[in-house]
Amino acid sequence: MIFYRGRRAIVVLIIGWGLLAGNGDRSSAETPSEGQMVAVAVGAYEDKLYPVVESQILEFLKKFPESRHRLEMTYLLGRTYFRQNKFDKARETFLGLINDDAVDTADQTNGLFWLAESCGQLNRWKEAKAYYLEFVGRTSDSPFLEKSFYALGLISFQEKDLTQAETYFR
Repeated sequence: MIFYRGRRAIVVLIIGWGLLAGNGDRSSAETPSEGQMVAVAVGAYEDKLYPVVESQILEFLKKFPESRHRLEMTYLLGRTYFRQNKFDKARETFLGLINDDAVDTADQTNGLFWLAESCGQLNRWKEAKAYYLEFVGRTSDSPFLEKSFYALGLISFQEKDLTQAETYFR
């Protein structure tokens, strides 16, 4: 049935089988390359195969903790947890991402938005508000900007700060 999800699912399965089979060479089956693991995780995410994404990224982060793809994969892991309604894990993952000492990246900035969303799903409104505010202070061109202002308006409305809510809704 999975073959009907699209070409990417087929590619993910073929790559996965190739990694497992390893052409008879057991060592190559146990050590997929960094690029292969990223490709499998991204393809699986696009096909909504979230358990595959989760296991690939966790293994990737263990094998390649200093990879140049580390932040990208951490961001994708957080999004995967969020998509699976694992909001506590998403929150933890995004906190780790934004607190990473690496040079600030778009993944870290967008991670702030998803951290705020995760906090909102956990009814941690004050925390969510702080992260939304930090997010809108860092970016002016994100596709998540309007949703952030809307969420800030809703939170302000909940706090009975109608003047502030109106400002965010504009």
